[in-house]
Amino acid sequence: MAPENHRFAQYIDGRFTEGSGAPLEVENPYTEKTITTVAQSGAADVEAAVAGARRSVDDGWGRMSRDDRRRVMTRMADALAARSDDLTDLQIAECGMFRRMCSYVNTSLPLQWWHDYADLAGREWDEPMRPVTWHTATGPKYASGWVYQEPVGVVSAIVPFNFPFFVATHKVAAALAAGCSVVLKLSELTPLACTLIAEAAADADLPAGALQYVIGGPEVGTAMVEHPDVDCVSFTGSTKVGSAIGARCGTDIKKVVLELGGKSAAIILDDANLDEAMIEIVGAFSHGGQGCALTTRLVVHEAVADDVVERLTAFARFLTPGDPAEPSTTHSPQITAAARDRVLGMIEAGSAAGAELVFGGGPISDQPSGHWVEPTLFDRCPTRARIAQEEIFGPVLVVHRVADDSEAVAVANDSDFGLWGAVFTQDIRRGLRVARGVRTGCMGINGEVVNNDAPFGGVKKSGVGREFGAYGVREFLEPKSVTWWK
Repeated sequence: MAPENHRFAQYIDGRFTEGSGAPLEVENPYTEKTITTVAQSGAADVEAAVAGARRSVDDGWGRMSRDDRRRVMTRMADALAARSDDLTDLQIAECGMFRRMCSYVNTSLPLQWWHDYADLAGREWDEPMRPVTWHTATGPKYASGWVYQEPVGVVSAIVPFNFPFFVATHKVAAALAAGCSVVLKLSELTPLACTLIAEAAADADLPAGALQYVIGGPEVGTAMVEHPDVDCVSFTGSTKVGSAIGARCGTDIKKVVLELGGKSAAIILDDANLDEAMIEIVGAFSHGGQGCALTTRLVVHEAVADDVVERLTAFARFLTPGDPAEPSTTHSPQITAAARDRVLGMIEAGSAAGAELVFGGGPISDQPSGHWVEPTLFDRCPTRARIAQEEIFGPVLVVHRVADDSEAVAVANDSDFGLWGAVFTQDIRRGLRVARGVRTGCMGINGEVVNNDAPFGGVKKSGVGREFGAYGVREFLEPKSVTWWK
């Protein structure tokens, strides 16, 4: 990584400028040292960003032809691909994801999806209506028409710390493909890597204002949500903050897309291939457990529960903490010291609730630096315990033992969340029955498949709306019906 090769600053109306707000130190969660200091955006900067985005929707990007938008976005995708190494290195440094995971999940996949969204920008979304006949006093009359899909307008996109480029891609690229202009903000903990999206926009000659990038914390996000010229808010983050955003957007009659918390269940049936299942299940520890879609509740048939716990214990020993930049590291630190302390507090609450601590449960003390928590597993966890009901955002899994498929579905559904889930079985029809019974937005059989053609999003307190691919683009389109008599 070469931070000196990039300008980490806000990007407004096609230019990098210094924000008028207070300086912000960006810390590496492994070294606990400052990577760099950036100037936050102030109220006037947010105002300028939204105003520029409004102009771009009305007179620039929003008025371009589909083919022209596709060509510009293809150039952006190519410009981002040329920065792939720096995208990976910056995300490792600022969010602490270990290299093996980051290079694929946080960089390679999103770079592929930028090309997908470029293709979607050229797609014909409009469609004719079915002709109808009206019988009137003067004879039959024929009506026809079209449903046109128009950009929703200015989009405020707010992205969390854990998967910066991954999440930003599904907001920025999808909104641009729809013809919207975007005001983007990353978490104040991880604002660096996504400045490369602005660099790529400049290289690709994206019209000024189509992408605005602001930097800051909750106060900047609040200004982006409340601005009267913002037509849609797309937010990924906690259910608490998402609820407040949804309430404000409801007051303002403003469209909102919310991808919020999760407490996803992986159901392991008695006929599952445990060798293959464990490879998938242990992934719930990845990135220090800092992922909303991770399957942190294991709902296990009692016939194989002892075997599952034994196997997970063995697998967890191979999770290696260390410098996330090193290829040998397979376990990540928590993003901040406060986050580590909160996770450790939840682990204590789990023991107090009667769950059986099988392994882990404490901080990792043999590293020279970093905010570390051991991979932790609880067995025979009460279903209403806090660690089974609240999103921990740490490397903590709980096991619930069940007698049959019906009980498994009931336990999986005993949650305020419904974002993701999985079922492991060698009988696909059985797996489908169980998957259809779980109330969640996404479900995998024998593993979690990240597919840009599969809509991603949740039900219940996990959010509203969908991201990924064509479903994500449609969130930023408004249908307009135009009808006529023939």
